[in-house]
Amino acid sequence: MPSRIEALIPTPPPERIDALQNLILRIVDCLDADEECDALIAEADALAGSQGYDSVTFSNLNSWTSERDFAVLAAMGPPPGIPDLTVQEVAECIGVIEAADEPRSSFCLGILERTFPNVPISDIIYWPKAAASSDDLAAEIVRLANEPLPTLPAP
Repeated sequence: MPSRIEALIPTPPPERIDALQNLILRIVDCLDADEECDALIAEADALAGSQGYDSVTFSNLNSWTSERDFAVLAAMGPPPGIPDLTVQEVAECIGVIEAADEPRSSFCLGILERTFPNVPISDIIYWPKAAASSDDLAAEIVRLANEPLPTLPAP
C-alpha cells in the first residue's frame, strides 16, 4: 500500500500533459516575440487548476525546468496543504525532493510550502546550516511551524 505522500502525488492523464505542453510552447514563443499572450496564459492556468500562473511564470520557466516537466507539474494540479502532516511524512517529502525527480520533487516542495507557509522550506532543504538527514530537516521544519509567530511592537 502506498504511503499517504505517494498517494497524494497524482499521475495526470497524458492528454492533459500534451495540451498543457502545447500551450506552454505557444506562450513561451509568444513572450519571446514580445506579443500579448494573456489569453493563452489564462487558458493554461485554468487547465492547471488555477494556480496563479502569469507571464513571469513562463518567462522564468527555462531557468529551472523543461517545458515538458513543467507541463507534467501543471497537469498535476495545485499541491495540497496537509494540516496533519507528520514528521515522518515531511521527511518522505524531503526524500522525494532530494531525489530530484521532476516534477514529483516540485510537487512535494509545493506540499510543504502550502502546509507550512511561514517556514522557509527551500532554505532549510537546499541550504541547511549544517549537514543534516531528511529526518533532521523534517524535525526542524515541524519545530519552526509550531513556534509562535513574532509579534511586532505597537507603534
